[in-house]
Amino acid sequence: MKHTYRKHILIAALLLIALIIIGLIASEHEWIVTTKEERSSHSNYPDTTKVNITFEEAKEILISADPEVDNDSINGELINDSEFGIIWQLTSRTIYNGSIVASIDPYDGILLCTVTTRGDRVNPKYLDPNTTEVNVSLEEAKNILIAENPALKADSINAQLINDDDFEIIWQLTSKAINDRSVLAGIDAYDGNLVFVYDGSKETFSDGEVSEDEAVEIAEKYMETKLTDEQLDKIMLEYVNYRENADDLPGFYHIKYIRIINGVPLISDGATISVNSETGEVSSYREHWEVLNENKYTVDNESILTEEEAIDYLKEFIGEQVYDGKVSSTTEVIESKLSWKSNENDEILLVWWMQFTDPNLGLDESLPGLVGIDANTGEVLVASYEIG
Repeated sequence: MKHTYRKHILIAALLLIALIIIGLIASEHEWIVTTKEERSSHSNYPDTTKVNITFEEAKEILISADPEVDNDSINGELINDSEFGIIWQLTSRTIYNGSIVASIDPYDGILLCTVTTRGDRVNPKYLDPNTTEVNVSLEEAKNILIAENPALKADSINAQLINDDDFEIIWQLTSKAINDRSVLAGIDAYDGNLVFVYDGSKETFSDGEVSEDEAVEIAEKYMETKLTDEQLDKIMLEYVNYRENADDLPGFYHIKYIRIINGVPLISDGATISVNSETGEVSSYREHWEVLNENKYTVDNESILTEEEAIDYLKEFIGEQVYDGKVSSTTEVIESKLSWKSNENDEILLVWWMQFTDPNLGLDESLPGLVGIDANTGEVLVASYEIG
């Protein structure tokens, strides 16, 4: 009887947790404002786990990646996954009565994978290999993946031809290695380029210890096999993070490179690489590189806002949003950088990205606010901060 009672209590608690997930608050300019009380109501968000991507931001990533998602049905939890480590795992219905399970990296916002059931309509994301013209066959894609990791079990490889939002038409392959760990990869169906791979089979132990400098050297040598000389000339190291892994596996270095156009970074393009901290093996790789007319990406230093002018626009914006129209005197910028950003109309904008604190709003360096300000007009394009 006691066991039944406890079971009912547990079920009731889980149902309550599922019901209190808060919906995304957004507007035309991607403004996201939450309170600390709202943040604590995200049922599966461990307060002790520090991540860069909040649950609300993970939801936004999923919504932007798949327009068929039913926004109001999204649930999520922060989990330690045996393949990807710490991830946001989101579940949702689609507007066609299908379902979606998505995995999102909580540190850099990469959508690692999605699994979708079709529901009442054939999902145009999934293509018929018999009617879609491609240059790389399924067997050729399998051989490319096996060449990347000869330890794969060839008979375990499954594949789908999909129209991916980032990479367009690719072969998405899953497989098991001889140590029974999973591998997920995407291969361009036209040129055979390996555009991403997440290789859990290489999360293994050794007696070695790889330094950060050695990890960066390993990553750069690996990139030399994936990018052209022209691409390598236009890429720079953005950051290196060391992360602990799940299930007592060795940690890894998460290394991100960003594309540079005319001296300014394009935040959407570049390469991200994970290196095992004990074996030195590359356990994941992802690149994104749009074909662009770089002549459109020009910087007119005479007309764009200076950093100080952009800060003034930020303080005016916070004043309008929070201080009844009075310019904020307590908002302080702790980090700023210029970068390129494309909007929904495919216009190329130069943007000041700024992290800021404001003690009156409960914003400090451990949890700052973020804005993106048009460097030509001063318009706030993106704003995300948590009022506490």
